[in-house]
Amino acid sequence: MFKNNQIIITSSINKKNLLKKLNKELLNIKIYSINEFNKLYYFDYQENAIYYVMNKLNVKYEIAKIYIDNMFYVESKEYKNNKLSFLVALKEELLSNKLLKVNKLFISTLKNKSIVFYNLPLTKELKHLISLLSINNEVTIMNDDVSSNHHTIYELQTIEDEVEYVANSICKLIKKGISPDKIFLVNLNDEYRKLIKRIFPMFNIPYTLDNTESVYGTFISTKFFENYNSDLSITLESISKYVDSNCSEDIFNKIINIINKYTFVDDKELVKEMIKYDLKKTKLNRIDIPNSIHEVNLKDTIFKDDEYVFVMSFNQGIIPVIYKDENYLTDNDKKELNVSLTVDKNNLERQIISNKLNSINNLVITYKKNANGEEFSISSLNEILNYEVEKTEAPSLDNSDIYNQIKLTSLLDEYYKYGTKSNLLSILNNHYSNLPYNTYKHNFTGISSLDLKEYLDNKLTLSYSSLDKYFRCPFSYYIGNILKLNIYEETFYQLVGTLFHSILEKFNNSSLSYNELWNNEVASLNHEFTNKEFFFLNKLKEELKFIIEVIKEQENFTELHDELHEERIYTSISGDIKITFTGIIDKIKYKKEDTETIIAIIDYKTGNPNLDLTTIPYGIGMQLPIYLYLARNSHKLENVKVAGFYLQKVLNNEVSVDNTHSYEQLKKKNLLLQGYSNEDMDILSKFDNSFMDSNIIKSMKVKNDNSFYSYTKVLSSEDMDYIASLAEEKIKEGAKKICNAEFNISPKKIGKINFGCNLCKFKDICFHTNDDIEELKPLTQEDILGGEANGMD
Repeated sequence: MFKNNQIIITSSINKKNLLKKLNKELLNIKIYSINEFNKLYYFDYQENAIYYVMNKLNVKYEIAKIYIDNMFYVESKEYKNNKLSFLVALKEELLSNKLLKVNKLFISTLKNKSIVFYNLPLTKELKHLISLLSINNEVTIMNDDVSSNHHTIYELQTIEDEVEYVANSICKLIKKGISPDKIFLVNLNDEYRKLIKRIFPMFNIPYTLDNTESVYGTFISTKFFENYNSDLSITLESISKYVDSNCSEDIFNKIINIINKYTFVDDKELVKEMIKYDLKKTKLNRIDIPNSIHEVNLKDTIFKDDEYVFVMSFNQGIIPVIYKDENYLTDNDKKELNVSLTVDKNNLERQIISNKLNSINNLVITYKKNANGEEFSISSLNEILNYEVEKTEAPSLDNSDIYNQIKLTSLLDEYYKYGTKSNLLSILNNHYSNLPYNTYKHNFTGISSLDLKEYLDNKLTLSYSSLDKYFRCPFSYYIGNILKLNIYEETFYQLVGTLFHSILEKFNNSSLSYNELWNNEVASLNHEFTNKEFFFLNKLKEELKFIIEVIKEQENFTELHDELHEERIYTSISGDIKITFTGIIDKIKYKKEDTETIIAIIDYKTGNPNLDLTTIPYGIGMQLPIYLYLARNSHKLENVKVAGFYLQKVLNNEVSVDNTHSYEQLKKKNLLLQGYSNEDMDILSKFDNSFMDSNIIKSMKVKNDNSFYSYTKVLSSEDMDYIASLAEEKIKEGAKKICNAEFNISPKKIGKINFGCNLCKFKDICFHTNDDIEELKPLTQEDILGGEANGMD
């Protein structure tokens, strides 16, 4: 088949198979994948080239990469097209700076060689490459004979019917003695994967699916960016304590491998966004279950004659992939290049998939008619394949009792709600006559604390938000924070909050102008804003600029000029597992005086501040008390004296117009700090020397007799100490109850407010009744601290 001294160019999967086959033969040949050969023949590049383009053109990572990837087929000549001329100039610049690796030695070794292109689709790019190589070489195009197996396509009514049909078909194969590791699933998306994870276990089918999660979304990666430092050795050392399992170690190693690509920059702050992009594109290793059905890529897998393949979702628009003319280089741009047009790519894709399906010996193809209220049609690829289509309705009932019972409940729902009665309903109803249909006990039956600790790997991390959720309703915490069933959907409002916090953290210490800082932070969000969002974003840009100017003005009335920003503080809680409590304080202003450190705690709020302290004894709404507790535990602050703890509303600043103040004055008034101040005027004056009629703190005013007005919110140092200690007690209490697996459905209601169910996302899971609600007595500040109410509303 192949001869000595030949160079074989093929696909990556064919290369692997050829190396296995030719390993036994003593042939002096070289085998390259087409991607490897292109990089050697044209050029290759690394991250330093992307970094150069990003900085030169002020573009994002992905844009810089698009520019470089489109340079492969442009030549050093004049083009009529502006895009092509731009790419040529940029390519020449990268070459002159030695940022593109051209392997001239490799090109010289190709002369007078016998080159074989083996089993490669004849694209326009490949034809051009062959023409170039044919000048000095003997070039051969070799393809294996394409099989012409004829198969059947099975039509199912719904996506769930389709997955059920495949599960039953796999069960039949396994009963015939076919090993699961000889069965493969292809053409899956996340919707199919979710159904497979739900349905296959009911049929006792072992499976291994591709892992679609990225390294970026992992706990280790989150900690990596929280501790990000220009010297990444410091960062790696700080997160190494979280690496204590094989999975975490693998992720840690992937992070190190990515970091090692950026040795060309000493200050790693300059490549933070590049590293973040890389981590998003790096997938987690899939956990391979032995002797299981595997998900594989259809085009990249060579199937043996005794293997069985299930092609699911054989629907139009899903298979084959349909390319659109929406790349950086459009079809019109490509006319001057030896590059395939969109129509060529689509025709080639159809041919590749058709040949692949025809080559498989044992193949089952299925497609759905409906899914999630949307109608689907069979893939137009069958116009080429001309396979027989068979409608399949009657499922097998021999493989899963539990699935049959779930199916029966679904059919009974349809019957009682819509009067729909199918033949399957009668069959299943007669067989499962004792099914406890329409009965439900909503009570949480509980889990073992030992099982929980094993599941948590003997580690528990708590924060204000998670603890607050637990005290509002333990079951809600269990669903969201233990089972992690929260669906996080980042809204425009949340993005704006992130943007505001980031700029407010950096504006004092940045050498950039406000506009430059704003543009950089907006770009770092990696979000495609709509026109409507851009409109509001531009409005908010001016709003934040005004806020920063007001904050700078407030600096004129304080002695506390040292600041900590986005200060993350960790504390350890005693227990039989490792318990860590952590929180981030937006800003701590401080001044060291002799042996004391006077501080003011400020948290930025993009919504309406909650200043109520009366729910603290119940563990609810403890954000400000927890900040007091954390500030006292910061290793950066010694012998703390608190001048005050506040919230500053930096968004949602509606103003009520009056006749005594200008609009600007009203806006500034809205930016006054809201919270609690120390009644010790010597301490308070260090933070706010205008406290007699404050320019910093809302509703802070002193009478002529040096007493505070009744509406001011002031506390003694002892009161603040007590509040901090109360927060610590509730943290310890919550941690203990969580470790004991106390997760009853028990939403808390104080007075008329149901704190447990308000805004809870899991109402459709718990089905709580009035008996589950725990009624708590409303408290006053006097109940908690004693004495006068100190301006509590």
